[in-house]
Amino acid sequence: MFEETIQIIHESIKQLVFQNPFYSEMSSNIEVTVRSSGYQILLAGVEKGKSYLDISVSRNLDGAIIIGIYPEELYEECKEANIPIVQ
Repeated sequence: MFEETIQIIHESIKQLVFQNPFYSEMSSNIEVTVRSSGYQILLAGVEKGKSYLDISVSRNLDGAIIIGIYPEELYEECKEANIPIVQ
């Protein structure tokens, strides 16, 4: 059985998730909520200069939750790839 997948995108996984309790708790709560709806979660850090599409399209994502502030190009890439986002 394949499950839908939503990716949580952080600017820096190490800094935000593992060193800041706010982001780790928020990510955990997001995971509990989306799993109850039959989705799986992937955590991803997007490094500066890397394309988000390289990460998301290869994983055939059903959606993305974007945490942080990113260049407008990131949001445009999601639209072009038909990836629903929450920011």
